[in-house]
Amino acid sequence: MTATPPNKSFTVSSSEHTYTYHHHPPTSASKPTLLFLHGFPSTSHDWRRQISYFSTQGYGILVPDLLGYGQSSKPLETTQYLGSVMAADIITILDHESLHSANHEIVAIGHDWGTYLLSQLASRYPKRFSKFVFVSVPFQPPGKGIDITRVNAMTKRALGLRGGLRRFLEGDKKVEVGKWVGDEREEKEVHHGAFGDSYSPCLNWYKRAIGNVGLEAEKEELERGDFEDRIEKETLMITGTKDAVCLAGHARGVMGSYVEKGKLEIVNIEAGHWIMLEKTGEFNRALEGFLENGVKVEGDEKAKI
Repeated sequence: MTATPPNKSFTVSSSEHTYTYHHHPPTSASKPTLLFLHGFPSTSHDWRRQISYFSTQGYGILVPDLLGYGQSSKPLETTQYLGSVMAADIITILDHESLHSANHEIVAIGHDWGTYLLSQLASRYPKRFSKFVFVSVPFQPPGKGIDITRVNAMTKRALGLRGGLRRFLEGDKKVEVGKWVGDEREEKEVHHGAFGDSYSPCLNWYKRAIGNVGLEAEKEELERGDFEDRIEKETLMITGTKDAVCLAGHARGVMGSYVEKGKLEIVNIEAGHWIMLEKTGEFNRALEGFLENGVKVEGDEKAKI
């Protein structure tokens, strides 16, 4: 599939962040706009198959290159990547495009690190969205820090892969690119065109998390009742049963703890981390079913599809 660059650009005056994004208004008055939030190390291009499919089905589409990625702003200060800042940026973009919940439904969908921003939107601006969809990575409640030592220990126990990346790189090993990625040469050109020779800006998503930057401010906001740390809207969780990093079992357990009873549906797809690319048909069917019918299996896991 030939890469299609974002068709719009907007600068948020409060943060001075410029975002490039795909925006296509709905062609059906009954269909919501879908806000897709990508992860690392990616761009809006990750959602290319969903952009083409759902836009032809009449849905509105808004897919930004998130902060630090693609042609959007790439600040190097970690404090620019706070959830409060980036969530406010997204809301401003929605306002700029006249996408208000009072006259139009918006469904927010996040994958990988995009679920961090999705979690912030769900907590800080729940009234702006009708539904939420988490892909691979579960809801991350604001005000909760990360103990990186504990996380590393858990990862080592679960996977036993500590040091594997160093050995892989130093051994100059190569692996075959999955055919589901598409044309390998074209995808490499798109990726290197977006990142050049440095991931430094977007690595701030990790640095903020590992350093618990902004955590105390979030705790104070939570104590004041400025936002919620639970989800009360209908929510879909899509997991990849072969995802070796973001483990499906853990994701399912977390979602069950933070979504209101009866509002959660879980769909397990036999895929790795990039579910929407590896199993595009299954992914799109699961998402479309949720968009059209809402939660079908309350509180239980849906069988693998």
